[in-house]
Amino acid sequence: MPSRVTTWCLWLLVINLGIAFGAGLYEARVVVPAWMSLPVESWPNTGLMFWVYVTTVPLTLLAFISSLDPCDGLCAVVRV
Repeated sequence: MPSRVTTWCLWLLVINLGIAFGAGLYEARVVVPAWMSLPVESWPNTGLMFWVYVTTVPLTLLAFISSLDPCDGLCAVVRV
């Protein structure tokens, strides 16, 4: 059986990916069409303003926490 840390990390990963997916859809369907009338030079850099905090930082932290808690029950399932 997976430990509590592994379970929490998995749930946090699922929540984080859901937020990133929803934010990507919102940006593609709402924000980018609104920017189409503006010159490209005036577009904000959303990669540094938003996406780094939604994807890079949480995924790095989750990977680090997961590396501290070795795969207790998950390794047994993979070996079968």
